[in-house]
Amino acid sequence: MINNQTICLLIPTLNEEEGLKKVLGIIPSYIDRVLIVDGESTDKTHEIAKEFGADIVVEPRRGYGRAMKTGFENVKEDWLITLDADGTYPTSEIEGLVKYAIEKNHKFLSASRFPLDDKNAISQRNFLGNTFITWITNFLFNTKMVDGSSGMWIIHISALKEFKLQRNDWLFSNEIKIVAALNPKIGFHERAINFMPRFGETKVRNPWGIGLKLLLYIFAKKIFGG
Repeated sequence: MINNQTICLLIPTLNEEEGLKKVLGIIPSYIDRVLIVDGESTDKTHEIAKEFGADIVVEPRRGYGRAMKTGFENVKEDWLITLDADGTYPTSEIEGLVKYAIEKNHKFLSASRFPLDDKNAISQRNFLGNTFITWITNFLFNTKMVDGSSGMWIIHISALKEFKLQRNDWLFSNEIKIVAALNPKIGFHERAINFMPRFGETKVRNPWGIGLKLLLYIFAKKIFGG
């Protein structure tokens, strides 16, 4: 608990045995529950999650966004924190982020990876791509985001029912920020963290294709809404 409020850590997984063991090994004691939403991993992800006492929900439907939405449906704590299983979002930042959200009465707080403390934590290609996508998002939606694609968010449980989220893929990360920013009952806020190099190899095989898809989605979101 933090400030007498319960904390759930949500981690989506699909064959993440290498990174998950390292991440779960450094979970702070104030985390009340770790919730793993797993896409039917075939490695030792389940065994590792059970070893560390995490709750596991199996989600056979593929997609990062689908896993996140399934996780949202299973949260009962006061605060939800999202993390990737690759160790890039440090668990040491959680307490400060939650306390900041409580102090400022923020229902949605995104952990910005920028400015980078470790230049090796993200490739130059991904850095430039994210910078461009974030700029386009700010221009189209009149927002002031620094990091439009961060995967670490702090969400109060009262805000979950306010989200109307459609994406089931990687675009979910950008969608949730835009929806939060445009909804006065939620709001969008950011706070910088110390982003770390990942454990293991990335599962992203076509970054240019993902970037183009994301760009088209943002324009479609602006034009058609929904």
